[in-house]
Amino acid sequence: MLDLLIQGGTVIDGSGRGRWISDVAIEGGKIVEIRPDLTGDAREVIEARGLVVCPGFIDIHSHTDFTLSQNPLCESKLRQGITTEVVGNCGFTAAPVCPDHFNDLMGYLTNTTSITEEEKRTWSWRTQVDFLDWACRNGSALNVATLVGHGTLRIAAAGFEKKRLDPGDLSRLGDLLEGELERGAKGLSLGLQYEPGAFASEEELCSLAERLQRRGGFLAVHLRDESDGLLESMAEVIGVAEKTGVSLQISHLKTEGRRNWGKALEALHLVEQARTRGLPVSFDVYPYLAYGSGLVDLVPSWCRDRGIGGLLALLADPGSRDKILREMQDFYGASSFHDWSNYRISSAALPYRKEVEGRTIAQIA
Repeated sequence: MLDLLIQGGTVIDGSGRGRWISDVAIEGGKIVEIRPDLTGDAREVIEARGLVVCPGFIDIHSHTDFTLSQNPLCESKLRQGITTEVVGNCGFTAAPVCPDHFNDLMGYLTNTTSITEEEKRTWSWRTQVDFLDWACRNGSALNVATLVGHGTLRIAAAGFEKKRLDPGDLSRLGDLLEGELERGAKGLSLGLQYEPGAFASEEELCSLAERLQRRGGFLAVHLRDESDGLLESMAEVIGVAEKTGVSLQISHLKTEGRRNWGKALEALHLVEQARTRGLPVSFDVYPYLAYGSGLVDLVPSWCRDRGIGGLLALLADPGSRDKILREMQDFYGASSFHDWSNYRISSAALPYRKEVEGRTIAQIA
């Protein structure tokens, strides 16, 4: 007896062939037969006429690793047909944790998740896979693969300091990466827009990419600049792929800001040229017209070089604060970003700031 029989659905199998009407028989958790007009008993029958039957989708770029422990059912993804996610993107992962640089890591992660004081007391995972095992301790409705974040690795190896890594630092960083790959991580994610990832030199990126390539991992990259410097930032990471042979995935490729929209074809041409040269370069895109990040990204990059603590110190100084405001006014006032009604607060970590959630910066002001 079959466990499940799906009848009369429109089958799209992902192979590139056309769709067709068929039945699908499942037994022991595996598809055992696909053909029209299947007969036989089944414990469950699904009438799928007018519906699509296809393999589950893979979400190649997700940050669900930080929410799996709260919502292992992952309904928002399953309802889109997603059954597998790749997490640990944009350079941000919960681990590895180095006690000597713990506060640096906590400050860094505020840009992608909220961590309570209680959670901080037990935040001590040696590897990202260890963290993921903990996050999925109550199960997960999704299949999950993880990358390890370059920003987190760099903090563990050398702290948050803005510097060019010396040979000893590079060796520690590479060893940490290899340890994560041995534990099951599928690759490395870069967040080159975010400090400390923004501090990385070409030598550092190529050193890590060479280790990845040898172990069959892939490199997922949040580019250094997705607006005015988009094409130059793409050329930077495609160059790393060309020098090392690493498989490159450009994360959420976009042309940020109306004045850059015309660069879309040029960006696609850069990818096409790379693939023509035989380079393993691909990209993913958002299926919507928005993106999310921390408000800290709106201030000039030099303000973030010393982490959240350093930024708060600058904001507390009247002279530094005036300089920051002038630079923001010069940049945002001269660009398509100047309309603060386009910026909406999705979440606020502090309980007494919850009233701003769902409101735009213009509404708050």
